[in-house]
Amino acid sequence: MKNLLSNRKNTLLTAMVLPTLVIIFIYRVLPSIVLVIAFKDLNNEKGIWGSDWVGWQNFEYLFSSGVMQRVVVNTLVYNVVFLVLIVSLSLLIAYGLTQVKNKRMVSVYMAIFMIPSVLSWIIVSYISRSLLDGNGFINSILTMFGQDTKNFYLDSSPWFIILTIAYVWKNIGFYILIFYSAMSAVKKELMLSAAIDGAGKMKQFYKVVLDL
Repeated sequence: MKNLLSNRKNTLLTAMVLPTLVIIFIYRVLPSIVLVIAFKDLNNEKGIWGSDWVGWQNFEYLFSSGVMQRVVVNTLVYNVVFLVLIVSLSLLIAYGLTQVKNKRMVSVYMAIFMIPSVLSWIIVSYISRSLLDGNGFINSILTMFGQDTKNFYLDSSPWFIILTIAYVWKNIGFYILIFYSAMSAVKKELMLSAAIDGAGKMKQFYKVVLDL
């Protein structure tokens, strides 16, 4: 009898865990199968499974041709630029929002800044394509003023600026929200005392808010 109850309990527990295991398999294990791309000479016409198998050739190219070094350097440079711009701009914007007396307008501004943060990078890529494509908005403006159009997707030179703008635009809202919440906790008496002592808005920002 005990064995029967034990087996029934194990069956129930297994049935409870089974849906989770299925979900993990579908969303975690199955997508990993496409890692086979790393070992193939990917051809869009042939597809993933029809493309030629090249083994470790892609990795040899990555580590022997200076590509890896360029990737590491670009990653470090981009992240430093992203960090500096996002922190500095979000601090200034958050401080500007604390100076707005109308709290309803603060909510409106905050919502505008937060909208890009909830967008996926797929949507951001579609937005950038609608702006930068050969028939996109920017080239339409250039055509309107009789200027030569530019295919941004064939020229790597402007993409440092484009990627920086896109990343900052998408992520700055979250940081503005954090810094605004922290600045709102600063006692009004401190700001008032600094103002009475003759400190301007920027000096109040550096000396009271940032405590520098």
